[in-house]
Amino acid sequence: NLWHHLGAHCGINLPYLAYLDSCGLEIQEGADYCVTDYRTDVRWLSFGRDLIGFVREYRSSGVLTLRSWLRSLGGAKVFHYFSWDDPLPFAVSTGRYVRRIIEAPAKKIARVVRGT
Repeated sequence: NLWHHLGAHCGINLPYLAYLDSCGLEIQEGADYCVTDYRTDVRWLSFGRDLIGFVREYRSSGVLTLRSWLRSLGGAKVFHYFSWDDPLPFAVSTGRYVRRIIEAPAKKIARVVRGT
């Protein structure tokens, strides 16, 4: 679960807490898994979806300018696909995205030529 990944980066072991809760076990205050010092400044980011959201919604409605959106990308992040220790999922996802962008005009032209 991606929320567990984000929680881990913030210093909280959400799967373990969920396990304790599902077993009906009491969460012991002060135990090493029961943290009170956790980060609240980490954001989860799926760059492609964020970009689409900015272009389609936030920019067109005037909620965000390009500058304010770019500024929002700063700070600590957990990425949907990107990881320095395993860049392959990001590379595959980016390759598929680029291929769709390149193929879209060709598909549209083919439909026009076929008359569909």
